[in-house]
Amino acid sequence: NWSYGKGHIVFIGDLFDRGTKIMETIWFVYKLEQQAAKLGGKVHLIIGNHELMALTGDYRYLNSKYYKLCNNTNIEYKELFSKQTVIGKWIRSKKAIVQINKDAFIHAGISPGFTNTFESFSHANSVFSEHLKKGKMTPDTDLLGSPHGAFWYRGYFYASTNYKKLREKQLDTIMLKYKIRSITIGHTEREQIEGLYHNKVFAINVPFEGVHTEPQALLIEKNRFSILYLNGKKKAIRN
Repeated sequence: NWSYGKGHIVFIGDLFDRGTKIMETIWFVYKLEQQAAKLGGKVHLIIGNHELMALTGDYRYLNSKYYKLCNNTNIEYKELFSKQTVIGKWIRSKKAIVQINKDAFIHAGISPGFTNTFESFSHANSVFSEHLKKGKMTPDTDLLGSPHGAFWYRGYFYASTNYKKLREKQLDTIMLKYKIRSITIGHTEREQIEGLYHNKVFAINVPFEGVHTEPQALLIEKNRFSILYLNGKKKAIRN
């Protein structure tokens, strides 16, 4: 249950696909959002590429449990999240990018291509919302589907055939345009939450099954950025 008062919690996307507790996780976040609102807090769920894949019928990473469920009930998986369902409507109300104070949160990252396309975060979110409403969620804009887009970009970590690794000067231009001090991202797996580009970007997608490290969250308290562990300990990243 919600116990964070007027604080904000951001889920960076990808609640869908690989696990066996997808529905339980989604309903958990849904419940937390309702509880937080009553107590002056806020839960933000950002759309990731796996949310889009579930909504559009791309099941290449879907856990076998849900194949069996849908085969047994003769329901296509994406219909569980149609516009006629509670969760389907809820997911479609979510944003591609959220800004809290001067900190931005986006699933994969803000690329130069994104910056050239969208004058503001509200512009990007409005374009995304229109696509969700119309049901046209195919890779037809930089925001929705390209390797430069909000859901697939990995340029903070390495180059690909579609782009070069992002230079810090380019990052500074992005941050200046949108008047932000940090960008928090998921999408690309890391062994530990880490600060990139002199702690301007925070990569927080840390799987913890198997040999991976214990669960972690990024904690932002005013100007302090820390890794928060399950036992309550904190490790400063930027002060």
